[in-house]
Amino acid sequence: MDTEICMPDLGTAAAEIKIAEWLIEVGQPVVRGQALLVAETDKAAIEVESIATGVLQEIRAAVDDEVAAGDVIAIVAVECDAEISTAPSPALEPAAAEEATPVEPKLEASTQSSGPKPARKGMFARNRQAAVQRSEGRRQPAGLRDNQRAVTRRLAQSQREVIPFNMVCRVEVSAMERQREALEVEFQRRVGYDSFFIQAIAQVVRDLPCFLGYQLDDEIGTHEQANVGFVVGFDKALHTPVVHEADNKGPADIEREVAGLALNAARGKLLSDDCSGACMIVSNLSSYPIQSFHAVIPPGSSGAVAVGGVEEVPVIRDGIVAAVPAALVT
Repeated sequence: MDTEICMPDLGTAAAEIKIAEWLIEVGQPVVRGQALLVAETDKAAIEVESIATGVLQEIRAAVDDEVAAGDVIAIVAVECDAEISTAPSPALEPAAAEEATPVEPKLEASTQSSGPKPARKGMFARNRQAAVQRSEGRRQPAGLRDNQRAVTRRLAQSQREVIPFNMVCRVEVSAMERQREALEVEFQRRVGYDSFFIQAIAQVVRDLPCFLGYQLDDEIGTHEQANVGFVVGFDKALHTPVVHEADNKGPADIEREVAGLALNAARGKLLSDDCSGACMIVSNLSSYPIQSFHAVIPPGSSGAVAVGGVEEVPVIRDGIVAAVPAALVT
């Protein structure tokens, strides 16, 4: 009996889901609950499991195809459980027996035997015994989580497809500091540098619409709004939520939206729409002792702004040297 495998609802707002990788080939056995493929939304990669035990008979959605929730992506031919569970593995059984025989019996004989001292082992037996003992305490590599796999793919895609042109300038933030103090008195909360840079970048994009464009294969795509993303990290994972139409919002409104998106990121509740549509990205390390750095431009964005640490620097005004807070911005 054939069982249809449909693309499940992955809980995102994206209409289309991309097939990133098939983990099982046609003709291979599969069990219920085993990962069949990796599906990729705009910001996450999720493993899709089989709902049946049998043999993968047909793949109806190839790698890089885009499907919707409910579409049939594969066919599994359901077989008798006995056929699948009792099928011998020609590659694994002999290898396991061959590897275990020279080492384990000799170890057991050397520890339990009370008779005469056994003959000295050959060089290969000693080396294999030492390798077994070393491997027992060896730490196994940890696999990447879904978000980490998605970030890794997008980083590699950016390195292949996006050619950055980096420019560095020093930005004085004295006016930001004064406005932060005023907003703190009015709203009883401190407004972060992120909100000011998001607003400033969005206003630049509004005045210079060329930054709404981005490379799309051999064409130029265009965003409709001045949406600006920001980088936030939680639990060893990076996220880039997006403040939509940031050019029409003030720093206090942006701060509230940034706080809400960051909270959803920490709880793992970001939707696809929360992380899509950014024409520019802000990566802010102003509170760290980092002078400057280069931010990665995500595919689909026209640029990224990297804000270094804020520190007091000397400037000359009207022949007088003064110290002002400033940051290097790339």
